[in-house]
Parts: sequence; structure tokens; C-alpha cells
Amino acid sequence: MEAVSNLEGIEAAEKSGQLDQHAILIVLIKPSDANSKELISQFNYYHFAAKSSCSIYAPGYSVEPLPPKYGSQKTARVDGNDWYYSDQCFAEFVDQLGNRTKWQYCGEPEILILQSGMGAHSALNFSNYVSLDIMKGIREGYIDSFQRIMQELINAARTEVEAKSVLSQATRLSNFEIAKVAIESASPIPQAIKDILKDRLFYRSATTRRR
Repeated sequence: MEAVSNLEGIEAAEKSGQLDQHAILIVLIKPSDANSKELISQFNYYHFAAKSSCSIYAPGYSVEPLPPKYGSQKTARVDGNDWYYSDQCFAEFVDQLGNRTKWQYCGEPEILILQSGMGAHSALNFSNYVSLDIMKGIREGYIDSFQRIMQELINAARTEVEAKSVLSQATRLSNFEIAKVAIESASPIPQAIKDILKDRLFYRSATTRRR
């Protein structure tokens, strides 16, 4: 898991990364969100848990204090380094991604799933991204916790990448399959996955816009 202040930070990290084709999780959590302290406390674990299977990024965060105009505050400690957060940088990322895709921020903790870019133009591929509104999912009983869905996403990303690695011509990961498997595993009660995925306030893809 890496701290990045904006979208350019993710692209720069991906271009310099060591992983081949892989899934990317973008975790959007503000310190002002409900239960954020508990969620942010998991960042150090995710930093180590995902290293060999996927990339995880936290927009709005930095490994060093930002200039005073950004109003950054120390919020976490990851791999022995203090992490600092800025609402201004977070909002900048939201605007950047909204301008680049159909995605719109839900206002609460959210996870975006996409894949690394395959061409020279961008290190990111948003063509089949999936977005999960975590608090909506918990309130509706689709998932039981942020921690559970994150772990299941890491597990599912590893399985999906390993499955595609045996196909020499594979050029696209199934973000849908990663999300579907993780949601099924994280759901506290048996539910028809097709019904859960119809809730466009919880589950959105590159072809849907938030209502």
C-alpha cells in the first residue's frame, strides 16, 4: 500500500513498479469519515499483505508533510514512516478521476478496482473498473466489514492474476470477477450475488454513472 497525493502519483508509482500485469485497489478514506481511525489503522498491514498480488493506493496521503497551504496532518504510520493527509489533495484526486472517467465519489469510504495499463499511454487502465461503496454495502448487509472485503479483494486479486498468468495472450483482468468473488466471501448472510450487483449505489462499473 502506498501513499499518493493525486492521480499523477499513482501513475508515477505504477510506471516505476516491479509487478507485471496486476490488479490495482484505490482506497478512498478521509480521516473525517465515520470509523476512519479503525480503517486507517489497517494501512500498515495492507502495505505488506498486498505486495506480491496487487497495488493498493491511498489518495490524499503523503509520506512527508506537504507545504502549509495543503493543511496536511499526520494520520498513520506505515512501514516505519509517518503518513500525512490533506483534504485538498484528496479533493484534487476526486476531481481528476471524475474528469477522466464516469466515476463520481460517494462521499464515504470507497474502493476502486482497476488493472495496470497495458500500453505506453498510461500506467492505469480504467476501461473495466469497478467501484464499491463500502458503508452502503455494510448498511445493506452485503458485506460485514471494510477489513473483510479488503482481505477478500487481496485474495481474489491474487487468484485472478495467477489464473491469467498461464494464458500468454491474456491482456485483461476481470475486475468484475475479483469484486464478485470478494463480495460473496465477505457477505455475512447468503444472498444472490446478481441481486447485490444490481444495487448501483453500492456496485458501479465503468459503464454506469452514480444516480
